[in-house]
Amino acid sequence: MDEIVIPTVQHTGTRFLVSLFPPGMAKSRHTTAAEMPIIRVLLGEQPGLVPMRHPARVYASWARRENTERRKTGLDDQWRNLIALDAEFDLTYFHVDGGNREMELAKLRVFHKNRQSVTSDWEPVGATAKQNSPITEEMISAVPAFVLNFYETIGGTV
Repeated sequence: MDEIVIPTVQHTGTRFLVSLFPPGMAKSRHTTAAEMPIIRVLLGEQPGLVPMRHPARVYASWARRENTERRKTGLDDQWRNLIALDAEFDLTYFHVDGGNREMELAKLRVFHKNRQSVTSDWEPVGATAKQNSPITEEMISAVPAFVLNFYETIGGTV
């Protein structure tokens, strides 16, 4: 695997995941309507690895930066597009805020042709204390049910 595709919903850990690969090895694309045709072509040729954070953290991060309803709709659409890709392709999910970091790094080793030197200090690019703060009921209430359901199906804990 010389190149991989990283289809991604914004604020899920894209820059962090890309930083774990040699320059040029990972092609990241947000799952916007405009990017979906390109993503589908790329996934037909190369494996896909998707960064994933708890959706409550994603929506909170989005709200801090893009606080209009139109923008929130865009985030919902990105999730819908990712769900469609998941049904169409065999995607691997990299849980940025998952509890088992060694298991997540093992996934990366497969994409790095099993090089055992894949390590991380696990400091997401541009991380702030808010990004790793405890998830509250208020944060969860801002996430659409279809996103939480999907997150659970790919191994996330709600």
